[in-house]
This record gives sequence, C-alpha cells and structure tokens, in this order.
Amino acid sequence: MAAGSDKEYREHLDKILSMINKYEQTHNVFIVRDLNGTLMQSRNNNHDKLLKKFCSQHQLKHTVRNAHKPTFYHHNGNSTSQIDYILENFRGSNLLDSTIMDQNPLNSSAHVPVKAETNLIVKGKSKMISTTRKKKTILKWEETNIENYQQKVNQVRKKTEMQNETDVERQAINIIDILQEATELSVIKKIVALKGPK
Repeated sequence: MAAGSDKEYREHLDKILSMINKYEQTHNVFIVRDLNGTLMQSRNNNHDKLLKKFCSQHQLKHTVRNAHKPTFYHHNGNSTSQIDYILENFRGSNLLDSTIMDQNPLNSSAHVPVKAETNLIVKGKSKMISTTRKKKTILKWEETNIENYQQKVNQVRKKTEMQNETDVERQAINIIDILQEATELSVIKKIVALKGPK
C-alpha cells in the first residue's frame, strides 16, 4: 500500500472501500495486507489516523492475540511497526483469532506473517486422476556407454545452429536442449514403478 502522501494513502483506502462495497452484501469480506498504518494506540501519524478512522467508519475489526508485537522490521534495524493486518467487516463473525508470527531466519522479508484462524470451511477441489500417465523413469548413467553419449552430443550440436548466437541465455538454452536430446537418444533408462496409496 502507498507509503507516500496522504492523498495517495486516501486513494488506496478508497480502492479498498470500493471492494468492500462491491462484495459485502454477498460475501464475507476480509482485508489482508500491509496497510502502511497502525491501529495501535501508541502511534498517531497521518496514515495511522486515516487508517483508524477508516476502520471505525466501515466497522472493520481485527483480533490479534499478541497485539503488541511488530509485523514490520525496518532494514536499518532501528525501528519496527505493526502495519500488516487481517481485518473483517462488521457483518462477519468468522475471524476467530489472528497471531503475529515470530521472526524467522528463513524469512528474508522485512515483514513477518500474520496468521488467521477462522470458522470457515473451505472445500477443496478433488484431484483429477489422469488415465494417461507418463511413465516415470530414472537415468542409468552407470550402464550407459559414455563414448556413445558424447557422439550423440556432437551429432546434435552439429545440426543445431548456434555459432552466431550471441545471447548468453539463448546459448544456455541451446546447450540444455542438446544435452537433453543426446540423453534421450543414448542414455539407458529404467521405468520406475511408483506405488501409491491403495
């Protein structure tokens, strides 16, 4: 969401409002995003005031178990803020709880996830099982005649015109194509029988 001027921030809030108005009569409305403003009482810059007023006017609520925790850690390491939210409109009673997750070294974002618990049941689509499954194979390099493979690489390379190719990415793609075709022609393969659930 815009972190710029108040005018830009209001425009983004107006876009959110248009989505709420479009769907609130027929759907449960959740707003899940970085709002670049906080609902915490401890901070009150212009964006914070606009966001608090917006949530109050449109009866948007949030339930955060650990409401004191930040969701954003500035890259300089000197400041944090809580600007990421999961909000629900007043008609809903589906948002049971939300939790601000802890920082994790595997998360390279400046934001931490916010996890929600709802009372909604989401029905997934059942997977279609293909009747024309492609055979799964493994390459048996230890049983392959390497000289034969190298000859196939040279044959395929000669029929592929890449001498004038100057784009490095295109060259890499051509080399991969050559190796794949040579592999298809000369490397011994074994069909793998995959046993799934019965």
